Amino acid sequence: MATTILESIEKAITDRVKDNWTATVIQYPNTVKDMSGESSWLSVDVVHISAQRLTMTGGADTGIIYKGQVVMNIYRLSGKGTGTVKSLVDDAADLFRYVRLSVAGGNTIQFYVPQISVAGLRGQWWQETVTIPFEYLT
Repeated sequence: MATTILESIEKAITDRVKDNWTATVIQYPNTVKDMSGESSWLSVDVVHISAQRLTMTGGADTGIIYKGQVVMNIYRLSGKGTGTVKSLVDDAADLFRYVRLSVAGGNTIQFYVPQISVAGLRGQWWQETVTIPFEYLT
């Protein structure tokens, strides 16, 4: 089966995380891992927001721009302080901050300024989230 544009975008993003993140265990969408033995871990998701056809004056198609976000949730066992989480959040943001990532076919994904939010205590875990908007032009 042929790979779709959205699959290519997701693969490029998850490959970058897999190849560059060594600080904690990574939890990918639609996978289940027992995190009870971990003190910190990262979940990664690629959210596709919109696709818009681009046209020039006169109506000629110039391509499609896809917009989305990489959402990385960093978890740390509660009661361990937030220093480690802050460091992990910075490292996660640096993975994509203003990066241009090549995708099969010669196109690139352009990432923008990461946004950081604190979700706080979630059960036994302290959670902070890094969200990085991106665009992909075909």
